[in-house]
Amino acid sequence: MTETHDGLEAFARRQRPDLNRDELIDEFHEEVNRLRKDERKPTISRPGAEKTLRKGFDGGGIIDRNRRALSKVLRCDVVEVKRRTTRRFRSPSLKSSSPPADIPGVISRIQSYGSWQDDAVSEMIVAAAQKLVFVDTWFDEGTYFWKLIRQRKQRFPGEKLQMDLYLLKNDVFGGQRLGEIRDLPLVARRAHAGALEENYKTAFEHGINEARDYLRDDTIELRLFGYDLMPGLRLMIIDDENYIFSWFPVGGMSVGNVCFCLSAASTSESDKLAIESVKGHIAAIQRNSSPIETNLPISS
Repeated sequence: MTETHDGLEAFARRQRPDLNRDELIDEFHEEVNRLRKDERKPTISRPGAEKTLRKGFDGGGIIDRNRRALSKVLRCDVVEVKRRTTRRFRSPSLKSSSPPADIPGVISRIQSYGSWQDDAVSEMIVAAAQKLVFVDTWFDEGTYFWKLIRQRKQRFPGEKLQMDLYLLKNDVFGGQRLGEIRDLPLVARRAHAGALEENYKTAFEHGINEARDYLRDDTIELRLFGYDLMPGLRLMIIDDENYIFSWFPVGGMSVGNVCFCLSAASTSESDKLAIESVKGHIAAIQRNSSPIETNLPISS
């Protein structure tokens, strides 16, 4: 067995030092057969499970079901097992059993969060030093941002933050988005297109007032823009360092959707490429935007 083939076995020993070899095989055998039963597949024997496990330990590839079973036994993400059982990662040039995921420039540093109001996202907003760019459809999170702005003001007394807010200034696209949120069938969306567009127009104008009311502060330089493109990504860029994004979900509001964060500090080539793509997206929005007139009456 070469040192590069020791990767999965050494990892298994680190993850489950409480199990000896036979116990590890027993747990793997049990978990594999549980998955096979769920898929209505015939069960395998213990020697068959041992053979599969040994194949993985010896650097051979194993199928996804067996990777899932092993990840459950080892109490780790299935990606960790996959990295150690993919042949293209086996190379004599590697000087240790560490997978390429541990090599700078290879592993992605992208983070995922359960919603846009996750504590980690809130903390990034509070830590914004100079600039925050936010792209959405209409704005209705005044209370949420107001609280974070107050926290930031205490952290950076007297320091200005430029907030650029890009909102969807297109009633047709906005009405379609409302139909998506309500998960209306095509017939209903077409029949009520006019009403949906009017509803969106009202929400858009209320959002402008809400932004002006809640984001008004002596430390905030608020700039409002309207873009005229089909909405694609909900996006927030903080100090050109953190790029937070997600899609606009069907059947729900985007604020409750999962979101992802790319860091400009990442050395991953794929992360760098993704950030360049996000920059291209926001550049297209800026090209198709214009300042929003703020002469609407301030809501009481």
